[in-house]
Amino acid sequence: YGLEPRINAMAKIMIVGSKQEIEGPVFRTLRTKHHNTLTVVESSENVLQFTVKDPPDIILMDTELPGGFDGIEVAGRIHEALSIPIIFMTGDADKETLERAAEMRPFGILVKPFEEHEVCAAVEIALFRAESEKRYRSLVENLNAVVYSVDQKGIITYVSPSVGMYGYITPSELVGRPFTDLIHPDDIPRMLNRFREVLAGKEMPIESRVVSKTGETHWMRFHGKATFEDGRLSGIRGVLSDVTEIRSAREELKKLNRELEARVKERTAKLLQINRQLQDEIEKRKAREKELLLLSHAVKYCGEGIALLDLEAKVLYTNLSFAETRGYAPGELVGKHFSIFHDPKSMPKADAAFRQVLEKGSFAGEIPQACRDGTVFPAMVHASLIRDESGAPIAVLGMVQDITERKKIEQYLFQNEKLASLGYLVSGIAHEINNPNSFITFNIPILREYLNELMPIIDDYAARNSDVEFFGIAYEDFRKDLFRILDNIQNGSDRITSTVSGLREFVREKAKTELRKVDLREIISRALAICKRKIHAMVKSFEVIIPEGRLEIRTDPEALQQVLINLLINAVQASDKEESMVKLHVIPPKKPEEPLIIKVTDNGCGIDEQSLGRIFDPFFTTKPVGEGTGLGLSVCHRLMEQMGGRLEAESEVEKGSTFAVILPGANAERVE
Repeated sequence: YGLEPRINAMAKIMIVGSKQEIEGPVFRTLRTKHHNTLTVVESSENVLQFTVKDPPDIILMDTELPGGFDGIEVAGRIHEALSIPIIFMTGDADKETLERAAEMRPFGILVKPFEEHEVCAAVEIALFRAESEKRYRSLVENLNAVVYSVDQKGIITYVSPSVGMYGYITPSELVGRPFTDLIHPDDIPRMLNRFREVLAGKEMPIESRVVSKTGETHWMRFHGKATFEDGRLSGIRGVLSDVTEIRSAREELKKLNRELEARVKERTAKLLQINRQLQDEIEKRKAREKELLLLSHAVKYCGEGIALLDLEAKVLYTNLSFAETRGYAPGELVGKHFSIFHDPKSMPKADAAFRQVLEKGSFAGEIPQACRDGTVFPAMVHASLIRDESGAPIAVLGMVQDITERKKIEQYLFQNEKLASLGYLVSGIAHEINNPNSFITFNIPILREYLNELMPIIDDYAARNSDVEFFGIAYEDFRKDLFRILDNIQNGSDRITSTVSGLREFVREKAKTELRKVDLREIISRALAICKRKIHAMVKSFEVIIPEGRLEIRTDPEALQQVLINLLINAVQASDKEESMVKLHVIPPKKPEEPLIIKVTDNGCGIDEQSLGRIFDPFFTTKPVGEGTGLGLSVCHRLMEQMGGRLEAESEVEKGSTFAVILPGANAERVE
């Protein structure tokens, strides 16, 4: 094959493997040409010792070796200490072995059985490649410039020894550090931008300031190119040239040009004075135009809403954010009175704020804003009076920030803090109430058993004495009243237990709600069975509207029943008119994305607007003292959230209230 003479006879070769194989014909050329420079090692235990003592130019390593390690592990240990080309020889060509071998980045892999010419070719190529890399390193390390490479994250993976010109003893001081550690702080944003551009495939040199280890600043010219390994982007490799002197020369040249220019100006003073005045005026105008253009763009595309009003509160200008947030096209609000983007209820406050700006020069505060579709959102308004050069007011500038999310966060934090404070109080109260009530609850069944044992004796006595009375009451009435009193005690104790349970809802989180498929009609029927007697006793008209057929829904039936009972009882208690009315109306979803709604409506006393915003707060109640704990609606609100729904309320004083139980429509299924 003509390969034998091309192998450098002086190259030191180490073969690690079976002596029997090495003495075979495959390695004949190597044994013949390199009998003085060939080292043969059979055991993995001696390889590292021989390698360190007399490093070879190349190693042929069998992957299967006697001793404590296989050939791949031995290669890894060698690479930790020395950079020596290694060719693996393996008789096991399975995927795992080849992948492990590839991780060592060998100069070749020979799969047994192989021929003599294959060994010679592999050795020749490996030696040539190693020599080429050695020459490349020598060239790089002796350049006056710095050769560098960084990975995709900007971490330095290589710098040439010429970096010593900048105070670094060895390149290892920089390897592993972000390249931005060397860049002047003011230049970092610009360099990061160029770094991303080069990674994207652009080759554009850039000059930047680099701070040396001793703190000196050098102007350097960076030229780099994206590098790839196995077709994948791996980083950037390039050259770093010191252009400090070049830039100094440029500055000196500029200085000389300025001096020359000054001399020319001295000779043509009058002409240059006129030209300078004209040029200055042009530059000032350009600067003003540029400033106005930048200001115009900044205002136009500012994320906050900006509006300019005349002294009559009519719109002169709005930026994009101001108009689009309210549902208008840019320019559509110009000429309109500012009441167009204020809720009627907030207009008195808006008028007062506008007058304050005209009188005092500024205003800052919250004023609700209205959108084109009628929706209202909370906003923070900062307004200032604009004056002309003479000091006369000419316009009002307003900056408006939508604070909807901030309000939600504030409300959430306030509610959490309030509940945390209530937790300590509620825990103690619940404990103190529950202890004495447990005695009542425990003794009621015992007392009932005692009465059941005693009553036959009293019944017999009353039968023999027909005119007997107790406490001035006929025996039959006394007997009924006795058990009624016991029932009242039982009901009162149960109510105390229920109240304590409600209190405990605020000192511990409920376990995850378990939803299951049930018939909504059954839940409503059970709720009505519990409170129907009270409804008919206190309300003249009670109406239930439920669609025909079975309406299945995935929910927590006990929790939903508790919510409905609470809403129905509240509606009954609010009914204060002679023609009182309570209605329960089920509105099934027409589409899966629509919600299922259960409305409980009454025509009672209603709730004022201020109280309506607090009805779901713990312990808040509109009922007289002693008639409510203020926990019912708060518990209902929490239960609805746990079921993935929500509870909403609408009310008008003296006209009544409507509470809407809203559940995900995707959980509902109509069964005919």
